Amino acid sequence: MVEMKKYKLYEVSDYVTSKVSTSQLSLQDYVTTDCLLQNKCGRECAENLPPKSAKVTAYKPGDILISNIRPYLKKIWYANSEGGNSADVLTIRAKENFEKLYIYYMLFQDSFFDYVSKGVKGSKMPRGDKNHIMNFEILVPENLQVQKKIASTLSDFDKRIENLRAQNRVLEQTAKTIYDYTFLQCAAHQTTYNKTLNRNIPAGWEVKSVGDFAELITKGTTPTTLGFNFEENGVNFVKVECIENGRLITENLAHISKEAHEKLKRSNLHENDILVTIAGRLASPCVVPKSVLPANTNQAVGIIRLTKENQKYVQYVFYCIFDPAMQNKLKGINAQSIQKNLTLPNLGNIPIAVPDDKTLEEFNSQVIPIFRKQLVNSQQIETLTTQRNTLLPLLMTGQIKV
Repeated sequence: MVEMKKYKLYEVSDYVTSKVSTSQLSLQDYVTTDCLLQNKCGRECAENLPPKSAKVTAYKPGDILISNIRPYLKKIWYANSEGGNSADVLTIRAKENFEKLYIYYMLFQDSFFDYVSKGVKGSKMPRGDKNHIMNFEILVPENLQVQKKIASTLSDFDKRIENLRAQNRVLEQTAKTIYDYTFLQCAAHQTTYNKTLNRNIPAGWEVKSVGDFAELITKGTTPTTLGFNFEENGVNFVKVECIENGRLITENLAHISKEAHEKLKRSNLHENDILVTIAGRLASPCVVPKSVLPANTNQAVGIIRLTKENQKYVQYVFYCIFDPAMQNKLKGINAQSIQKNLTLPNLGNIPIAVPDDKTLEEFNSQVIPIFRKQLVNSQQIETLTTQRNTLLPLLMTGQIKV
């Protein structure tokens, strides 16, 4: 057993209070709670800076940034650069003689987020209590080199995971470029303006709606409304947070019992179903891979199932929905409403240009292998994540040595 000493978080770290002007920051430097990703998946680039020059918390490499809104979403990032963050993001800096990355992995554990959630204030927008957070108890090896070894072991997993995520981002961008070149630039075709799509499309192509290709457009149900609770393991269950940037994030899947899955027959998912978020974060699509089945979903996710003869259009229809212009259009529907939701008819009425068989075949021959490679990478990410999460509490309690 490794010799460990128990500390309160305030004994090994402090909240950062130093400030930086937003006029000195770029979008890449600015961190908000919205650009921190759920379930400990790091961060993405911010979408905007505060409208006026303001002072925000300044972070440095090695700082730990944690969203303090809805802590159950488990948003945490280990800073690898300098920048600034909004007030709803806590910035924690390890004290001298404590390994920064070790403290980060201590806070990376589910037990930390469970602890924070027990002390939240507010119900609509629960926030962590900063004093409560600093009383979180952690075990720290007395030997600094042991702290570094443990952190390095866990960091190796995260580097491999991030490598695979980066590959998937490149693959996604490649597929988008192929779609843009083939169907938006229409480089191989004579084009004519189409009023419905508000852009040029190849002459002779007709415009239909998604509903013309589908045998089913439906949505799911929350299991708790039928008396079922979520389970630790079981049938995969897709929520809005499982769909990001056109992909199904398998690490974010919840689980329900077989009995609940059988009761929720309407929303039993099939391979190649196209899912679209219709509540909360609107219009985010993904394609269901065979590897996650059996699976189900809730009422915040719409399901588009193409007919058997139209399965060849799956990737194309997905990219038509994922196209930025269509995303803006869908997000603008019911924009004035208090509840900004999409309806199932909204999904069925999405207009798409129907490509000729040759163009579709050429597109599929390039894009389907990209989808498959992304799926392989995602499965490797899931395996590495499981291995890291299994190892994490064992290392952090001194049960195993490195």
